[in-house]
Amino acid sequence: MSLRTAVRLFGAPFRSVLQPCAANARRPYAAVAQALSVLENELDTIRAAGTWKGERVITSKQGPHINVDGSRGEHPNQMKGFVETGS
Repeated sequence: MSLRTAVRLFGAPFRSVLQPCAANARRPYAAVAQALSVLENELDTIRAAGTWKGERVITSKQGPHINVDGSRGEHPNQMKGFVETGS
């Protein structure tokens, strides 16, 4: 028996295990789509409850004045009228 014939005969039972069918190939994508759907519903619930807090992206270097999403403002920890005194 040639090597090619032996591989063909002995490999046939494992071929279906080694090569995923089309339905199995789509299964991970279906799971991701389902997870995204669950997460979107949960986020919608959080937004509807009024407990959602959006993120502000700081677009400049850290300092007494910063840019946040294209607008310029004061550092979030700096209070107006506060004068730092050395202790």
